[in-house]
Amino acid sequence: MNSWESLRQYIKSTYPITDQTPEMLAMVLTTKGGRKQGVFVRKLMIDGTEWAEISTPVCVEADIAPRDALERNAGLAVGGLALLRSGTVVYRHSLPLNDLDLDEFEVPFHLIAQLGDELEQELTGADRF
Repeated sequence: MNSWESLRQYIKSTYPITDQTPEMLAMVLTTKGGRKQGVFVRKLMIDGTEWAEISTPVCVEADIAPRDALERNAGLAVGGLALLRSGTVVYRHSLPLNDLDLDEFEVPFHLIAQLGDELEQELTGADRF
């Protein structure tokens, strides 16, 4: 995968897409215990280089204290928690696409979905996202 378009085509041929734009793909994955987790992959441009951001919603801002979010970020092997303007807390990770191997996408993609769902369940007890 050396471009957004090649990654986009791979994702579309591998996963059921629930929404898309030219620069974003959305899907819902089944995680442990039959729970569902929405995952988004979008194109980023950083210094003229294509990147992909993998993200999943975890909770709303009121569900997690800022200190708790920062402490959790310190323990994450990949990615981190971020707050969107909408008040949604997401777990996200970004990857450069110029020489991306398939495993370098697949491993964090599934990790983001699984850990995002586990955080959502722990923080809210719900399966909203």
